[in-house]
Amino acid sequence: MKDLPALWELAKKFKISLALGLIGALLIGFGLLSPTFNNSKSEPVFERSTDNQAAESKIKVDVSGSVKNPSVYELAQGARIENAIEAAGGYTNKADKNWVARNLNLAQTIQDGAKLYIPRVDEFTISSSLGGSSLGSSSVVGRVNINSASSSQLDTLPRVGPVTAQKIIDSRPYTAVDDLLNKGVLGPKTFEGLKDFVSVR
Repeated sequence: MKDLPALWELAKKFKISLALGLIGALLIGFGLLSPTFNNSKSEPVFERSTDNQAAESKIKVDVSGSVKNPSVYELAQGARIENAIEAAGGYTNKADKNWVARNLNLAQTIQDGAKLYIPRVDEFTISSSLGGSSLGSSSVVGRVNINSASSSQLDTLPRVGPVTAQKIIDSRPYTAVDDLLNKGVLGPKTFEGLKDFVSVR
């Protein structure tokens, strides 16, 4: 009977421990199930591409000359000259493939707004200074841009030397190739000899 108080005290201690353990378990369980805990993990966010983003991933290229279907084509961003020619149906029988091999890098990327011109056989007797350059929005492959070409680039044209090249530069801007004749920059004979080798854009 003397041990009863001690046993009672021991039971009381166990009850407190059990109660504390039960409370702790409830708190842990509540914490795991609470919305705050569940939302603490960041969820991956996936952004849907908009129509504007889709439009920005496309470029437009003007393909003309000796291709089967000359036109303006919409190509994927990062498209290459080869892709633009394929979009236009490939070369015609009159295309100067030797000129293409000498002057164009078919693996070169082409930019939005560029113009790609494929000449006929014997159409060009000179190599274009634009052949190895980046195809930007103002370039015409196969022709020298009289609005932006340097003196050395203009000097590659038939019958054009440093003096004539400077006259062309001083008379800018040009809205049409015929302006070379209309502004008196070139004489009729010189103009006829190079008009097919130049552009204004």
